[in-house]
Amino acid sequence: GGLGYRRVKFIGNWICLFFVTQLSLVWLRGLRKFRKSYQSSCLPISGWIRIPKQRALMNSAAERLAANEYPDKLALERASVQRAPHLVGDVATRDAIIDRLCEPTIMQSTSRGLLFKILQRAAHHYNVPVVLISFVHSSQLKFPVRLGLDVDHANYPQDGFNFCQYACERSIPTIILDAKSDSRFINNPLVVHPPNVRMYVGAPLQWDTMYIGTLCIIDSKPWSRFALQDGEVLCKLAAEVMQLLRQAADTRAAEGSPEL
Repeated sequence: GGLGYRRVKFIGNWICLFFVTQLSLVWLRGLRKFRKSYQSSCLPISGWIRIPKQRALMNSAAERLAANEYPDKLALERASVQRAPHLVGDVATRDAIIDRLCEPTIMQSTSRGLLFKILQRAAHHYNVPVVLISFVHSSQLKFPVRLGLDVDHANYPQDGFNFCQYACERSIPTIILDAKSDSRFINNPLVVHPPNVRMYVGAPLQWDTMYIGTLCIIDSKPWSRFALQDGEVLCKLAAEVMQLLRQAADTRAAEGSPEL
């Protein structure tokens, strides 16, 4: 009886060891596969530290923020002060581009409809009531395509900063979580009066070598945070806006209209 018990125990131990070994091998194979996939989608920084390629393309100031969100207002300001002066361009050239893009021949019903669908996607993704394509003209802000706003333009405030004009000077999204607690925008007419802007996020719209405006989302309620991934989504939507505008301008140029 004792010999039989030891034999059964010995066989049981080997069976347990076999299953533990197999599970370990499966786990190691999965870990190796994940590491290869992760390395193929990342860029090395130093040693074993790696960051996703998509984030590597973002502004270096943004990369220094927390991995998943813009944690506080100071970090937001540090991220937004990174300017790109070579992309601002001269005012006369920018005004000429904006005037051309706002012409009915460019902003025809088909282009406007496709652009409006992008705004609808942004409103659905962020659950906000207002989304705008805003052009920063020297005379006024122009909203050729808008969702949730009745006016097609806005004058610049005499005191303080304008949201889109401020965002147009930065290479990454400008995030204002609560405009009423921000000294730069507290006296802005769009904050004091309808639409009573509290939260604003604007991604710059780039035409060739300059920024001409923003794709922005607006909420009448303050936000506590804005995820970094959501900023990447807004940048992608802004790129889609510029692609449609470029296609519309190229189509008009092919029909004999002056090129931009």
